[in-house]
Amino acid sequence: MSSLSPREKAGLLRITEGLVIPRVRVPYPHRVNQHLKRIRDESNAWVLSFGTYRNESERRLFTDMDLPYLSAMCWSHSPADRFRLITDINSMMAIRDDEFDDEKNSAREELIAAELAFLRQEGRRQETKWTPLWRDIAERLPAHMPPPVVDRFLWRVDQYLETCLNVAERLRERRDYPMTEYIADRRHTVGCYFVDVLAQADLDLDMSDSLATSDLVQEIEDVNNDCVWLLEDLYSCRKELASGRRDNIVSRIAEDTGCSLQEAVDRTAAMLRAGLRRFDQVLSDLEDPDTEDARTVHAYAHGLRLVIPACLEYLDQSARYHPERYLQVDL
Repeated sequence: MSSLSPREKAGLLRITEGLVIPRVRVPYPHRVNQHLKRIRDESNAWVLSFGTYRNESERRLFTDMDLPYLSAMCWSHSPADRFRLITDINSMMAIRDDEFDDEKNSAREELIAAELAFLRQEGRRQETKWTPLWRDIAERLPAHMPPPVVDRFLWRVDQYLETCLNVAERLRERRDYPMTEYIADRRHTVGCYFVDVLAQADLDLDMSDSLATSDLVQEIEDVNNDCVWLLEDLYSCRKELASGRRDNIVSRIAEDTGCSLQEAVDRTAAMLRAGLRRFDQVLSDLEDPDTEDARTVHAYAHGLRLVIPACLEYLDQSARYHPERYLQVDL
């Protein structure tokens, strides 16, 4: 999180006070994983057991985020043990992503590179605060996911981290960042890029490599990722503006077009609504599946479609996206 002074925080908060984030309605049914009550406490305790946070205020802010609730809405089908693993992965990736996003963190490129080297098992691997969590997760993966799903997940995380590293370098060097390149990078740095695979695990889908890499599945994942990153950028723009960041589609639109921040917010919301309409059309085209592969893709697409209303409900209530609470402590 940000290391701004109180005066800087107050000034940046004033920038965000007048912004109105449009409500995006998604009338799509969803349910909550029945194991949430127990797993919430177990998963939060797991994160805190590694000493990830330095003091009580930081630990309280983490538990207030209630990341297990997001997991319970996104991945509602899993039995308890698998849901616990998925929740641990989601919580760890979310909090370390917040740390990597902090442009004032001078060590963030080093941390991303170290995590990437650890996952790739390259050379002398530096221990970071995240290494013990990754090691614990890696040991549990084979018990809850078939080998192809494990491989897909680790490959996605690899690509995600590599893109995060490239983006951090670009921002540090203040290189030009055309809108088309920002969007391409955002599709890889959004958490949904790798948690798509968790939907396969949640639904217990045994997808062949040929099906998982087919044009149809790629289209489904692309439209889902676009909706999720637009949703995240829309809801996190106040937090990111308040922390001094400009790495957000709202900021990009305002800077590239010269429009106001509110106009940029409204344009982002329009892009999100268009993406949701596209996703609904994809789902409509998948109705009445008549083969085993078609039924698998149909189940996968509907499983991913649950992520959008789940994220909306979570973002409305979570401390993670409210700038006033986000700036209460420094990490």
